Amino acid sequence: MKPTVEQLMEVDSIRSHNFCPDGTASAMICLAAYGAVGKTPDVRMVMYDTVDHSAASVEGRQLWVDITPPIARWQDWVGTGPIVLDHHETAKPVVEGLGGVYGGLDDSGASLAFKNVMRVLCRDRDDIEKWAKFAHLAMVRDTWKDAHEDWEEGLAVGDALNFYTQKALFASASGGSLELNEIIRFGKVLMQKTANKAFKLAQGTTFAEAGGLKYGFF
Repeated sequence: MKPTVEQLMEVDSIRSHNFCPDGTASAMICLAAYGAVGKTPDVRMVMYDTVDHSAASVEGRQLWVDITPPIARWQDWVGTGPIVLDHHETAKPVVEGLGGVYGGLDDSGASLAFKNVMRVLCRDRDDIEKWAKFAHLAMVRDTWKDAHEDWEEGLAVGDALNFYTQKALFASASGGSLELNEIIRFGKVLMQKTANKAFKLAQGTTFAEAGGLKYGFF
């Protein structure tokens, strides 16, 4: 169920998917939305299948985006009013069990955060289309739409978000700033550097044959 303004305004803390550019983008979008209405929820980045996740505490109204409360004990959150936005197939029973929003094939954490947090809290902000594009590019990359016309820019956003520190990204987003063109530009530089290194490595390949098969060693 899509959260209401009243429900979103009760949120004190955000949990998002760590070590994932889509999770980072999700948190950024939420922080930008809350910053626009004068709130700064605590953000904790959590990775699936870690102690931080399995032992997560139940605290007031939490917003879970691109991740859910631990599958083994999600019932602990029943009655606490969590807002859960996720698109991972294995998490669908948790999302639906907690009355959250489960994403479709064209959703990621970032697109869910945009549609269910930013558009609800501050749909009239002047830079809404820039944030919409940011969410879209994060989704294209995270759902591996490699035939999409925006695939390269999606990869660039992902590489840039993996490079920058989350602290800097979150501080910028909370203040309402999103230098999307610079993120894309810098991401493409990182992609080219990686491609150059891969090409150089491939040039030094040593080939050998065994059992009728040809092997390349780097």
